[in-house]
Amino acid sequence: MHRFLVCSDIHRYYDSFVKALGMAAAEGEIEKIFIAGDLEMPPDNIVDAIYNCNAFAKTPDFYMVKGNCDDSSCGLFGDIVINGIPGGHKIFLTHGHRYQVKSDHSVLAAVAKAKGCDIAIFGHTHMFCNEYHFGVHLLNPGALHFGYMCPDGFAILTTDDDGRVDFVHMTI
Repeated sequence: MHRFLVCSDIHRYYDSFVKALGMAAAEGEIEKIFIAGDLEMPPDNIVDAIYNCNAFAKTPDFYMVKGNCDDSSCGLFGDIVINGIPGGHKIFLTHGHRYQVKSDHSVLAAVAKAKGCDIAIFGHTHMFCNEYHFGVHLLNPGALHFGYMCPDGFAILTTDDDGRVDFVHMTI
């Protein structure tokens, strides 16, 4: 089983992010961290929190994208594709605001599929999502702060070598 921390919409709540790191690590080893934008702080702050987290036996690989509330000069890309996910998966990581995710998930699913991805991780809506569209598993952890329709928190994504995927919301 491979475990990944997924969060989005941190919105300057650094202490909540640090808490999420500790909570996720307490549940078991975290191999990778995916952050779907709206940090509203320098990405270096996030990097420092990850490297300084004493709860990790080994520092996980991490990936971040820029959200609509992030400074245009923050140095992050709007979307990235991550290959080599255990179980044969390929992830499209985005904030989602450019794909109208607040009204419909079909555009996001189509873009992810066109990029050869079978999983799309996004944020922006502040709502937990775990559903399929066009053969793409769409995952949104909700917001680390100011969640709508679900408590503030993050999610744990697990995959296994047979390709199974599980996505569970964790409340801060």
